[in-house]
Amino acid sequence: MTRRKVTIKDVARHAGVGVGTVSRVLNRSGGVSPKVKEQVEKSILALGYQPDTVARSLRTNKTNTIAFFVNDISNIAFSTIAKGIHEELEKYGYNLLLYNTGDARVEEKILESYKIRKFDGMIISLQNERNTRFIEQILSSRIPFILLDREFPGYSVNAVISDYYNGIREAVEYLISLGHRRIGYIGSGREIRPARESLRGYLDAMKLNQLSVDNAWIKNGEFSVEYGVAASRELIGRTDVTAIVACSHQLLVGTIETIRERNIRIPGQLSVIGFEDSDFARLTNPAITVVKRPLIRIGRQIANVLLTEISEKEQREQPVKLIVPTELIKRESCAAPGGFSPNGESG
Repeated sequence: MTRRKVTIKDVARHAGVGVGTVSRVLNRSGGVSPKVKEQVEKSILALGYQPDTVARSLRTNKTNTIAFFVNDISNIAFSTIAKGIHEELEKYGYNLLLYNTGDARVEEKILESYKIRKFDGMIISLQNERNTRFIEQILSSRIPFILLDREFPGYSVNAVISDYYNGIREAVEYLISLGHRRIGYIGSGREIRPARESLRGYLDAMKLNQLSVDNAWIKNGEFSVEYGVAASRELIGRTDVTAIVACSHQLLVGTIETIRERNIRIPGQLSVIGFEDSDFARLTNPAITVVKRPLIRIGRQIANVLLTEISEKEQREQPVKLIVPTELIKRESCAAPGGFSPNGESG
């Protein structure tokens, strides 16, 4: 027996409101109180209502599709943020289309994709914040978009940005409070906001605690497991650091690989802090202290900003710039310095 399709009238009846109210919630038209909006959204979820996006697109000349451009979808941060975006878009009958651009020609690929298929909006994480030609082309197209953890000085654009600076600074200060003075840093050398802010947080934490920094303690390359392995090998084999801060999930994985390869004890010989919480960080023995971001919430915030931009049809005079705080999750991977030496012996 075929199950009858849930209609907008069913949702209205279930929520105890009019059809027009449900329509306003779906179209984000405003004029609905937060309490009623929540009530309608709960009914949509409870009944499993799916708006007829094809019919709607024919009526409104909208595709009901949002494009999310990332350079590496295997990155746990991007995939989890995408989950949050999808969960929010689904409430309003929008689809999420993921584009894995890779590292080469990212901006060109985004422009090419937009010309082939018109989206209602775009979420963009770029590898180059200096390509002003790209941002000017996107702005001139007037398609609603939002940047993820990126900024273009001199251009007013919507952005959701994580507080990398205070996250890494807090991590380094925690290590200092445990007695560490020689702290290694593994990050990205690319000229993007997360890389700049992470390094600034590290340097400021050391400076404010009147600690000198040896340039050999700072390793800047790319956010990859391979670079995490290479950088941690150099830190462990050629310096006297007693702790390492790895500024991405991939860099943490690479660092742990080196530590296991060298049979180094955590935290007895080396303390470690990662950036981004994950099953890997929680289940590694010992569990790894991390700087955590609310990735699902970030995805939902991104979706809400973009959907509001789409529904208002006119670009805001003042763009939205949301700063998302981080949290230091303390686990078993950090302790007072244990006298680690490069040959793996503790003193």
